[in-house]
Amino acid sequence: MSSGELPLLQYHRANALGSGAYGSVLTVYNDEGEQFALKLFNEEDSDDEEEEEDYEEEEESEEEQEDEASCEEEDYYEEETQPMDLGALREISILRILRHENAHPNIIEISDVKQPSDVDQEEDGDVSMKYHGICMPLYSRTMTDIIKISSSLSKKTKVEIAHGLLCAIAHLHHNGIIHRDIKSDNIMMDMDEHGNYKSVLIDFSLAKVIVPSRFYKMSTKSELLETKEMQDCTNLQGEDTHSPSVGTPTYRAPECIDEEKKYGLPSDIYSIGVVLLELLRGSCIEAFKDKAAVKLVNDALSELPDQPFANLVRRLLEKDPLKRMTAKMALEHPLFEKFQLNGKNQDKTFRSIHMGEALPLEVSDMSGLDKKMVKKRIELIQKIASALDAENPMTTQAALCYSLQLSELDDCLDNLSESQGLVDCVVLAGRFFEKELWDLSNIEELDRGVFKKCDWSQESYIDTESTLWMMMDFCLYPRELLLQ
Repeated sequence: MSSGELPLLQYHRANALGSGAYGSVLTVYNDEGEQFALKLFNEEDSDDEEEEEDYEEEEESEEEQEDEASCEEEDYYEEETQPMDLGALREISILRILRHENAHPNIIEISDVKQPSDVDQEEDGDVSMKYHGICMPLYSRTMTDIIKISSSLSKKTKVEIAHGLLCAIAHLHHNGIIHRDIKSDNIMMDMDEHGNYKSVLIDFSLAKVIVPSRFYKMSTKSELLETKEMQDCTNLQGEDTHSPSVGTPTYRAPECIDEEKKYGLPSDIYSIGVVLLELLRGSCIEAFKDKAAVKLVNDALSELPDQPFANLVRRLLEKDPLKRMTAKMALEHPLFEKFQLNGKNQDKTFRSIHMGEALPLEVSDMSGLDKKMVKKRIELIQKIASALDAENPMTTQAALCYSLQLSELDDCLDNLSESQGLVDCVVLAGRFFEKELWDLSNIEELDRGVFKKCDWSQESYIDTESTLWMMMDFCLYPRELLLQ
């Protein structure tokens, strides 16, 4: 089982499709003329467009224009010295896994990861291509578009759309992934080989692997522990399901609104319930405040008839997450059996992903390394993690995995007075896995523990981060758990 090699091609901009808080989406084509949707991780896209409009409305002197161009050039190079966006690291890492044999027909499968381009602004002016991005298939319709014409769709078509969406989230949840931003605009519509609508879940900007250990092969005893761990995900405590500055609160589960309550995988199920409710009623539910959204959903739900599809939606929208259906339970609903869908994509939906097989690395274990050196490295990683107040055990696991890659380039990795590479591995792992994050400029000022003998530089770290990102094949999850 493998997620396949990436082509790592060059892409050329055609036109813009949209933008938001997490980047912009463009239509692009490769050298062979094939078209794709390209999501660029440039959070400042919306602000840049506003500045362009203001610039066009004002008449500036030639001197002012030259000053502005100089500032833009400085900003361009300042951005080049910034670390990668954390949301981009997480989204690309998850989607990097969900390819080829790990792909699911109802989940977006990225075609490629786009590296930042060296852009000559004077030649083509397209500075947007200097950002990281992901290439995806180009779809023309969203679920929002389908909802508007749902009155013309057959019941079977609606049931097939619902089934596909539930299969997508069942696959994610089976592998310990929470999406956290399911809404009608984040579901694209494709046609399958028989000309039927197929729902495709996109936008993993807020997705998280909340049980990373599910990606690794476990003993029978560990697998039993994992089952309990998945049950505990019902009450996972974490960040908001949606960004407060983007989109609509319509799809938030009640437990996400209440700050005193915890949320987990069932919050995704509630969001699906709202989407399917919209599909049944033939119009989207628009709300701008959380409490108003819950009331509007309840009001719309009360208007549905006593029929199998409507009753399934009611089970998905249970206020109490403990009573809410899981995706697996929903797929066993008699509604899908009636339309002969109950076994469709079953093998892909409940297939487990194992990191070592999904994305193998050339250096994947420590069997060929000197045991004393390995012990010393692990101790150093743990000391660095302690100095950075790291709490997540995956931080040390990932840092060790990164170090195995970086040691191919850095012979002094285990000597902190000569190399900051090992510290860089821990800093990157901490950025990726820790809930509380250090400001990189503050790490430069640290003068405690191992940092007393390590002259750590943010600028050097950014170079190492880019190198590790490529050496890890654009996925920062460790390939195996090495610290037992």
